[in-house]
Amino acid sequence: DSGWVIAESRVPQLSPFLDLHYPAGDIPKQARALYLKSWLRQIVQVDYDPAPLTPPNNPRSGRTLDMSFATLRDVSLIHREYLRNMGVNASMSISIVVEGKLWGLIACHHYTPRRLPRHLRAVCEIFGSIFSLQLEARERADLFNARSVSRRMLQEIMRNLAHEDSYADGLINQSPNLLDYITEGSETQKGGVAVRVDGHISSKGTTPSHAQINALLDWLSGNMAQNEGVFATDCLGEVWEPAKDFADAASGILAIWISRQPMDFVVWFRPEIVKTVKWGGDPTKPVELGPNGDRLTPRKSFDIWQQIVRGRSEPWSPHDKDAAADLKIALLEIVLRRIDATVRERLRAQEHERLLMAELDHRVKNTLANIQALVSHTSRSATSLAAFTQGLEKRLHSMSKAHSLLTEGRWEGASIESLLREELAAYASSAITMDLDDPTILLVPKSALALSLAVHELTTNAAKYGALSKSGGRLEVRWRHVEDGGATLTWRETGGPPVQPPARRGFGSTLLERALALDTGGTAVLHFNP
Repeated sequence: DSGWVIAESRVPQLSPFLDLHYPAGDIPKQARALYLKSWLRQIVQVDYDPAPLTPPNNPRSGRTLDMSFATLRDVSLIHREYLRNMGVNASMSISIVVEGKLWGLIACHHYTPRRLPRHLRAVCEIFGSIFSLQLEARERADLFNARSVSRRMLQEIMRNLAHEDSYADGLINQSPNLLDYITEGSETQKGGVAVRVDGHISSKGTTPSHAQINALLDWLSGNMAQNEGVFATDCLGEVWEPAKDFADAASGILAIWISRQPMDFVVWFRPEIVKTVKWGGDPTKPVELGPNGDRLTPRKSFDIWQQIVRGRSEPWSPHDKDAAADLKIALLEIVLRRIDATVRERLRAQEHERLLMAELDHRVKNTLANIQALVSHTSRSATSLAAFTQGLEKRLHSMSKAHSLLTEGRWEGASIESLLREELAAYASSAITMDLDDPTILLVPKSALALSLAVHELTTNAAKYGALSKSGGRLEVRWRHVEDGGATLTWRETGGPPVQPPARRGFGSTLLERALALDTGGTAVLHFNP
């Protein structure tokens, strides 16, 4: 609430007041309230003898009369003494009110008694109200223009952020970035900015150390709720003592609170600006105790008093705070979207895990059933314990290779070509012809396991009794699509020993004609041509 003379008009012989500062105590709170009520305050002559109001109280209500709007209202003795100490004998003040607050005064001084006619006072009052309206309109226009620029920049930042995996790094590293966003048009150097997300700090420009930033943000956590998530100060060291250690980097901060858990922040820093302020007298002694007990008397010295101001930065403008609040809302939408996406992803993962457990349970049961069937049928056809062990081991090995192929394919399926090549890899390739019109076609896990066992039986039979048991034998495997969306696989052996239909139904025949057909949803036909 201190004052600062930013313009003046005077006669040459008077000492200038231009650029001088005056402490807030020069205009008490009661006087400020009156300046807001009335556009004009005039003292025709400082040295006057006030006439008491008769009667002092209203005879009907018993209350004192409110003389706030009375032109002839008496003036505080302290204020009159203040004017005498300045050498002023008449004064008039025109209020400048912007958005319901006392923005400033047009203070008129005269050194002899001065009485202004009513029409001139009316002109001054109109001037004060028009000037206030013009100033308010100008400030609003400047704020609107600045907000328009910052919102366009915010839209660009948010568009660029859509392509970033880490929105914290994106806010710092992309162009435009957060340092451009707030410091646009700043009169001083840009300072710095830091973003803390999930405990990780990203920074740009001149900032305190990450440890100092963390300590600052931890302190801020207890102050943000009462500030609606936006905190600004240009004298951080005065409100938080540890900040004096890094005043050169951060005498002023503007911070927004993105989320509570974890405590995510964006904070801008402005460096200390050391400057000399000229006061119209010592601001540390605006009043002194007078001779009449506790009555205060105004200071008597108005000589220029210089003060070196440290620990302060360039102030944050209303536009800076509004822009920070806009960013807070925009980032909150991103955080909410990411939380929503995380929740959906977690639900999908839980559902996927449930399906995997059900599928695993199903596969384990199928595998155990297959092994049980292998053990049962192998034991029936085996002529000795050694033959049983060897046959079972080979069939289990065939199942194991099929499982490996399915695992490589994340249990989404296995190709017919890979199954065939795994089983036939141990035999001379010159005796085998494979013709596949689409090697990439996958079989679902159940069909792949069944076909793997079937191919193992066919290969074992061919090696013992069929085309692969003698030189000159040939094996031809063909794989074709058919029109109904299915496929046919043909296994043909030629050049081997003479063929006769089997005298009994063994494991291989049962597997091919029943199990394979059932697990693939198809049919299997065996031809024993001589």
